[in-house]
Amino acid sequence: MPDQLDQPLSTGGVRRLRLGSRTSRSDGFGRFAEATARFMGSPRFVLYMTVFVGAWIVANLLLARMQSAWDPYPFILLNLAFSTQA
Repeated sequence: MPDQLDQPLSTGGVRRLRLGSRTSRSDGFGRFAEATARFMGSPRFVLYMTVFVGAWIVANLLLARMQSAWDPYPFILLNLAFSTQA
């Protein structure tokens, strides 16, 4: 029986994106979307995003002192990125 995208993974189970499989394009996109959603809800993603946002803020605060920040406080570009991600 094929994996059901609307069902949680079994304990220890890993669902992989299979390129060139016999599934339709919509199934392939659905699997990609499911894998992306699962990654974005993982502790690893939260850690990566925390480091990225911290580096973004520190870099812009330091560069603002030299008048060369690409996104000075209040970090409108960062907020736009969060809105797009959500």
